[in-house]
Amino acid sequence: MFPTRFTTALSVLLVLAQLHLPLQAQSETPDPVLLVVANQDVYYPDYILPRQALEAAGFTVTVAAPQAGIATSHGADPDFPVDVALSDVEAASFSGVVLVGGWGASALQYQFPGTYHNPAYNGDPTVQAQLNSLLNDFDDQDKMIGSICYGISLLAWARIDGVSPVAGRDVVGYFGSIPQFSLEGENYSVHTSWHVAQNGGNFLAEGSVGDPTTSADDVLVDGNLVFGESFRCGTTFGEVFAAEIHARFVPPTPEPLPVLLVLANDGFYFQEYNDTRIGLEAQGLSAVVAAGDADWCVPHPGSGQGAESGWILPDLTLAEVDVADYAAVAFIGGWGSSHYQYAFPGTYSNPYYGNNDHRDLANQIIQTFVDADKIISAICHGVAVLAWARVEGASPLNGKDVATYALGGPAGLYDGVWYSNWEVPSSWHVTVNGGNYLPSGSIGDPGTVADDVMVDFGNGIRVITAENYDTALAFGQTLAAEILAE
Repeated sequence: MFPTRFTTALSVLLVLAQLHLPLQAQSETPDPVLLVVANQDVYYPDYILPRQALEAAGFTVTVAAPQAGIATSHGADPDFPVDVALSDVEAASFSGVVLVGGWGASALQYQFPGTYHNPAYNGDPTVQAQLNSLLNDFDDQDKMIGSICYGISLLAWARIDGVSPVAGRDVVGYFGSIPQFSLEGENYSVHTSWHVAQNGGNFLAEGSVGDPTTSADDVLVDGNLVFGESFRCGTTFGEVFAAEIHARFVPPTPEPLPVLLVLANDGFYFQEYNDTRIGLEAQGLSAVVAAGDADWCVPHPGSGQGAESGWILPDLTLAEVDVADYAAVAFIGGWGSSHYQYAFPGTYSNPYYGNNDHRDLANQIIQTFVDADKIISAICHGVAVLAWARVEGASPLNGKDVATYALGGPAGLYDGVWYSNWEVPSSWHVTVNGGNYLPSGSIGDPGTVADDVMVDFGNGIRVITAENYDTALAFGQTLAAEILAE
């Protein structure tokens, strides 16, 4: 898998911190990290420092070498156990692989054309092919591959899909001399950069990454490859390697579902729609508009649309709504919302305010949202739609604290008595259906109704209600916050 990005250790850690990605997965642990070492002449700090950093980040570490048993270190550094032979390793069991430095790594160089003067460094072609095949498997599975210090020579002479992984890219690695070797009858005493240059890579100078006064941050990330300069950046290398795996392992947060805004085709309140939508979108949520018919939704005159018509073409009809596609439903006010009052027993003077087919559809949508444990909400006179809905035979507002419009609604026959416009307050719809109406201004700051949004998630039904057009922005923001908190 060729690289998709190039960055330094510091920028990786800063970006992951800004994204709040954990160094340890929240719900499960990713697979172990494989450390590949030679059985002899391992540079111990190249092994132990990344291992400690990986384990501190929550990873299990498995050590592989040509033979299981013991790996010996350079000089007086301690020997350490090898958990498994390379021949028994499968990439599918690991989150990533790190090629550890030390001159002994020379024995694992797949396509190295020379002959080392130390016979132990010439290695077994079968083992070299096993490691190269393993690297191809890690790459095919888009898993992280890293090298530290002299381990870069293994990547230089590897062939992934027939190409050296270092070809055409900047890398860092051990900046010192390497074991002497012969090639085409000539003896060579060179530095690690020779391996990289022979395979088309650009070997960066010591300390050239990040802070020029230290090599502790000299780690490069390029796609699924991580390069560490030397043991001096061993801890940072392990931290960056762990963070890169977690960034891939932790699934991205899915985009929240949109909110379904239900408008009346005639007589919705424009500001209640517009400000609610602004509040939702400011929090990163989208909105989809539904109405009884596919025709234009026409607002009340002077309901906040200014010089514009305020007409809204719905995205779909109520009959086309699939509740699974939405995080919540919000019924927007205006007297036209009377059109969707399912169990209202009266008769409105405006013949539009009441359509049995659309009432049935609205109630089915409310019932299905409740069954799916999703939020049902409404603002101003739209709250009456929830009041007259029936979920398992009862109003979903029964026993709920409810905010709604403080003034009256349209003319009509209410409970056998004829009332003119404005005579019956919207709160009547709430109280007659068992809800507890909260007076205007009683929520939050008593000096304003801008924050009069009531969240009541009791009794297994999650309801949000808002007072009026002045509350619409807060209504959208509150609805978004509750959805995003889930």
